[in-house]
Amino acid sequence: VLQTVLGALVICIISISYCIDQKTLVRIANRLITIEHEIDRLYNLYHPLRRQRVFCIMITVCILKICLLILLLLMEFLAYRSGPASWLTDVLPPFHVGWLLIQYFLLVTVIQTDFADVNRAIQNLTRFHTPDLRLQPLYQTRRIVVNNSTVHQLMQLRDVHCHLCEISEDVSSFYSLPILFGVVFNFLTLICNGYYFLLYLLLSDISNSYYGIICVMVRIIILIYPIFVLSNGITRILIEMTKTGNIVHDLLNCAIGKETKTELKKFSLQLLHRKIQFTANGYFTLDNTFLHSLTGTVITYLVILVQFRTGSSSSSINANCTESNVTVQG
Repeated sequence: VLQTVLGALVICIISISYCIDQKTLVRIANRLITIEHEIDRLYNLYHPLRRQRVFCIMITVCILKICLLILLLLMEFLAYRSGPASWLTDVLPPFHVGWLLIQYFLLVTVIQTDFADVNRAIQNLTRFHTPDLRLQPLYQTRRIVVNNSTVHQLMQLRDVHCHLCEISEDVSSFYSLPILFGVVFNFLTLICNGYYFLLYLLLSDISNSYYGIICVMVRIIILIYPIFVLSNGITRILIEMTKTGNIVHDLLNCAIGKETKTELKKFSLQLLHRKIQFTANGYFTLDNTFLHSLTGTVITYLVILVQFRTGSSSSSINANCTESNVTVQG
């Protein structure tokens, strides 16, 4: 009952949040489309990343989510003979929260791909001139040859990167509160389903509860899968952002022209003063460290619950034995 009430509450909060911030989501989508067009225009001279591969990854993630849902419904029917009414309370809330996390992942993946394109474009802007290494000192063996058009393109890429950072901040802010409630719901549901799974293994006849065990396992996978996907996507975009700073810093050390150095310094300062984090309303960062912490916390709670259950069972057995001895003596 508690899980049903909590699931309904989370669905309401997510839906209300979407209704209130609908304009923000539309603005994010429009700005992403504009950035995509700008990157395509800048890439007339360069080859962009293979977006088809990224698109296939996104489609695969969604298909796996749907397949897990179908498998869960099948196992629910085989194990408990449940119908649509039961699915609304047991399946819909985790599925709704999961799609929220998947949608967040899709947006983050698109932005991460744009960051990767910008990084590659910055690297392709420069041509390196390497003189005879035997005649020049080490610090003179790498120089950047640029012209006015290259500096202009660097300024454009800096603006594109700035817009991508602003979009990332908007995305993080938009999903911040819904993700917090969704993650809390998934955390509590994971503990409940993990506890039921351990009870099946410890106290039940596995041969008679085969479908029940599979059903609980699928539930756990459905809860973990979107968190795993999202945390990996956010980790990748954070790595890509860090890579931009490294590229600009390397170019700054090798730049010769005064104008080029000036633009690279502006770019470097822009990166230095902009720290983007994807958090759940500021409580925790949604990268792989969060996945590690979540897994450890869930396992800790499960161990405590199992020990408590085992201790209660042992106490009951001892009490029954004591009563039997008293009866025999009487």
